[in-house]
Amino acid sequence: MNLLTPSFLWAFLALIPLGAVYFMKTKPRKRVTNALFLWQKILEEKSSHFAFKKMRNLWSLLLMLLVFALAAFSLTNPQWGEKQQTHDLLIIIDTSVSMRATQDGQSRFDIARDKVADWLKSVEGGSRVAIASIDKDLKYHCNLSSNTHELQAALKQLEPSQFPLSPQSLSELSMLEKSSDGTRGCRIILLSDLANPTDQMPDQIELVSIGEPTSDNIGITSVDMAPLPGQRAKLFFTLYSNAEEETELELELIEKSSGRIAKLITVNIPAKETLSEVIEIDDAQAGLWVLELRHDDSFTEDNRVVLGLSQPKAIGVSIAAANQYFYSRCINAFSAADNLLEILPEGKAEVHITESTALEKQGATLIFAPQEASPYWISATDEIEHVVVEKVVKNHPLTQHLKIDNLTFSGARNLTAPEGAIVILQDISGSPLLYEISDAGQKVVVANFQPSRDNFYLSPWFPIMVHNAARYLAGREADLPSVVRNGSTVRVPSQTADVIQHFHATDPENNIEVELPTMHSLQSIGGYSYDTPSQSWFTGAAVLSEAESGAQAGTTKHLTHGQPSSGWPIAWWVLLAAAAIALTEEALYHRRKVG
Repeated sequence: MNLLTPSFLWAFLALIPLGAVYFMKTKPRKRVTNALFLWQKILEEKSSHFAFKKMRNLWSLLLMLLVFALAAFSLTNPQWGEKQQTHDLLIIIDTSVSMRATQDGQSRFDIARDKVADWLKSVEGGSRVAIASIDKDLKYHCNLSSNTHELQAALKQLEPSQFPLSPQSLSELSMLEKSSDGTRGCRIILLSDLANPTDQMPDQIELVSIGEPTSDNIGITSVDMAPLPGQRAKLFFTLYSNAEEETELELELIEKSSGRIAKLITVNIPAKETLSEVIEIDDAQAGLWVLELRHDDSFTEDNRVVLGLSQPKAIGVSIAAANQYFYSRCINAFSAADNLLEILPEGKAEVHITESTALEKQGATLIFAPQEASPYWISATDEIEHVVVEKVVKNHPLTQHLKIDNLTFSGARNLTAPEGAIVILQDISGSPLLYEISDAGQKVVVANFQPSRDNFYLSPWFPIMVHNAARYLAGREADLPSVVRNGSTVRVPSQTADVIQHFHATDPENNIEVELPTMHSLQSIGGYSYDTPSQSWFTGAAVLSEAESGAQAGTTKHLTHGQPSSGWPIAWWVLLAAAAIALTEEALYHRRKVG
């Protein structure tokens, strides 16, 4: 046994005055009496019990000395085992979705919280404890404190989330490891079900595994639903099995609005393996759909996925150029493939393609071969003899799938982009070759070269450039995904700042008006719908994590400083014993008084 605060041993000196009081004798006082024989009889009776009374008083003294000794001993904060260096303690509880898995009627999260609550009962003297949680990010709920009530209150507020454990949050743990090398030292303990491999954990993070190994979970880890021509769709999904043997199971694809079962799928998934399937669905209407796995296991959150099927409308494109034939071929090619682009008159089109200059107030425009005076460029002069392309903005949607080194940019002119323009490609001389500007809320893209030169019309890069520009100008550079991992951010496609209505599938009354384009973070598992003046978009949020579906507890990682003590501290039990002895002595004292 070790004493964490041995300086309180000086409290034992209080036993000296207590013992001194017992041995103090009072000087008898003389009184005059006229009946001495009566007092003699009383004194004789008392003298016969003197030895017993003296022994009883001595026993009372010993009990009180023991009470004081126990109280003084409790102040030294005794502990069992080897003496350890005093550390601040940061306790991090994994609140990711896999901690909702149940074992023996109790979730893994509840097991972790109960373990921490037991630790907090015996916070060592001189130590401070902080409480944090981790899922898609690291959150602190109580800063370093030695107040047990404050720590317990913060612990009770924790609940398991619907978010997977993200690599970004694990990187935050690495930062904690680097910052825990102070003079006082900070011990960091993570309680988790090992949803991520232990080799991702920093060395100084002590890991306590929660729950028992399981072998019954099968979950959906990936899914997508894409529209096909003729009101059809293609469904892709991946399952992960943690079972010890091959399992046959069924999946249902349900149209959420009507409850109609569109497809019943039977699969056989090997033990400890993944299984992927691609299935075509007939009569697939745009809206929210549910893919549900018929399988009872300890982790149910990965058995059901709400996903969206959107039917994007074709982007209307008008052409005002000398060589309309080549532009029309590009548009018609994409129209026949996936109905993405279509040629419309200028007044009905969303995107306009022109050469030389732009017509007034025609909206989102792609301009090739700038020549005449225009508010979209300054001083277009002579042609550049030898163009050397430099990429200014990397990974821009306008240059997606383009091999810049294969583009000659013949006919490019020396010009200056207007103030506020975003230059994407430029010549080594500084003349912009591809840039965008904003005009009254509408985007305008300028391609500074002659597409008729060097048979660029016939190259494969011409339709790709037109395709990229049309989607970008229409706000459709990326369609809304069918489903994403919960906690992800999506961008609802929109050309202008339209007003939409967003509602969560499980709470249709919760309508929130927002302005687009917007980046919307999905914070709950379920389905989402976005209505714009042009069309409706649908998506869903789900677990979609093999690490979460395959999470199973293992053995506890080696704890550098041993298991934190649990239960009530020794000092509390010592004080309880002292109180019990004091109450016993009090009861005996009153009994003696009564007689």
